[in-house]
Amino acid sequence: MNPRLPLFFIPLLLFALSAAKGDDAHPFPVARLRHGDIDLTVTLPEAAHGYYRSTRFDWSGMMLSARWRGLELLGAHLDSHDPHSPDSAAGTAEEFVSDETGDTTSLKIGVGLIRQNEHASVLADAGHWTWRQFTTALTFHWQSPASSDGTSCTLEKHITIPVTGDAFIIRRHLTNTGARLLSGHHYGHNFISIGRVPVGTDYLLLLPPRLPLTRIMGADPLLLARGRLRLARELAEDDKLTFSVDCLQPADAFVRVIHRRFGTGITIANDTPAVRFAFYATRRVFCPELFTRYDIAPGDTFTWTTTWTLHPEPDLP
Repeated sequence: MNPRLPLFFIPLLLFALSAAKGDDAHPFPVARLRHGDIDLTVTLPEAAHGYYRSTRFDWSGMMLSARWRGLELLGAHLDSHDPHSPDSAAGTAEEFVSDETGDTTSLKIGVGLIRQNEHASVLADAGHWTWRQFTTALTFHWQSPASSDGTSCTLEKHITIPVTGDAFIIRRHLTNTGARLLSGHHYGHNFISIGRVPVGTDYLLLLPPRLPLTRIMGADPLLLARGRLRLARELAEDDKLTFSVDCLQPADAFVRVIHRRFGTGITIANDTPAVRFAFYATRRVFCPELFTRYDIAPGDTFTWTTTWTLHPEPDLP
């Protein structure tokens, strides 16, 4: 348990730990949020026993499971899990990519102070995490360690299920508490795995309408036409598809994922412009990624929200 955790948070953490105890699928602290048709399992940023303790992704708000009407929507990136592996993430994993990185030491938002050595990135100081759980909401607060170059910040993240019970909302407040401009990009990797079946021809991705993308060169088996991205076949174990495009103008920041077999749609929408769109897929996961730009002066706060709306979807031609 985090030794610096305030006493009024301890019962909440103990509740999460007890919920995970004895569950072979979740042998680490998690929180459960349920309302309407939605059931979320969210990992907690616990330094000793947390699901993710590595250096790439923000430790907070990573969902292992999002079930809608009993159907699983999210999955893990890799076949096996190692909490210390940078890519061993799941579900709503998010990353902050700073414009400035030090030669040997840098601050990674949502992770901590990272030192680069000859072989790997080493987490020197994870900062200070607290969290609170409610029936339909979960709130995280992170105080970063101070970097030697004067960079520091706080991150608040709120996950809520609205009263409609057909969506979940991720809201972030990033405050620059340091002496330097805080600038970079943020994105959600969005490890989608509808029904936990192999990724293939049942998936359809509707792209932002003003995205400056008309074709993809050398990207077999990706098919793109009229703003719709499809797969020509089921992906094999060694397939790894990826591409990205910088938006020539701020595109509408939403994408829609449809799974034909299950008749299910997921709309992922940001309330800020998308400055970049990326796509990644393997046999396990199908990942549309919207990038948000942040430039935060000392003392200022930047707030942005992502809404996942879940809905039945008729088969499209």
